[in-house]
Amino acid sequence: MAKYEDADEGAFEERPRPLKRRRRDDDDYDYDDEDLPRAPRKMNWLDKQFSQTSIVLLVLFPLCCGMFALIFGIIGVAACQHPKARQNAIIVLVISIVWILAVGFMAFMNATLQQRGQGGF
Repeated sequence: MAKYEDADEGAFEERPRPLKRRRRDDDDYDYDDEDLPRAPRKMNWLDKQFSQTSIVLLVLFPLCCGMFALIFGIIGVAACQHPKARQNAIIVLVISIVWILAVGFMAFMNATLQQRGQGGF
């Protein structure tokens, strides 16, 4: 706040300083891109497969086709551009990784129990 002297009263009062306006040339941020509406991206085949498929099928796919779902999920995470498709590809990838690890652990335990002569699952 700038102080000025009032000639009538001889007292100091506070008056707000005028704000300096910045020139558009000095701005680091480009506002022109923000004003334009953006056209939605065209979805490729992989985006359509992951975004338009029911979540139930996305969960069942890795459980039925473990290794194929793992490969499809890795390709989907790498190639999908649509946010919903990428999120669904991550779901397929995580479920297939967990399922493959669980099946591998069960096979290992079964083999270990059979070697001990205690039977298997």
